[in-house]
Amino acid sequence: MVEELGDTRFSILLADHSARIVDRRLSSRVLHRHLDRVKAIPGAQYVEELSELDGLLLRIALANTGRPPLLVVGNLEQVTNDRHRDVLVTRLVELGRTQTVVTASVNGVHDHPVRHLEVPNASRTELAGVQEGGE
Repeated sequence: MVEELGDTRFSILLADHSARIVDRRLSSRVLHRHLDRVKAIPGAQYVEELSELDGLLLRIALANTGRPPLLVVGNLEQVTNDRHRDVLVTRLVELGRTQTVVTASVNGVHDHPVRHLEVPNASRTELAGVQEGGE
């Protein structure tokens, strides 16, 4: 496996069910030093919190590993920071150059070359009434 990593900057950390590192495969001594410095060593527990953006980008990347012709991404409002949301839309537009990407947004998407499709199934007023317990 180390040979397959070649001269990349990638590493593989293997962890058990409790996030305890049981093994690691690294492509260079530089990576060994960096991971040693942050205590990402066998026997240590290593958990990294992902931001809203990074978590969604990770889920998108995993769903897209087979490069399906249609990629459906959940609502964009999961990413609450406007700058991060802009990064997300930029990445989705880039993916859309080679495959169809479908997503939903209550707030709309501006300043990006996207195609908007209005879905007239309920007005915002009707949805607000349902959320407040109305009909």
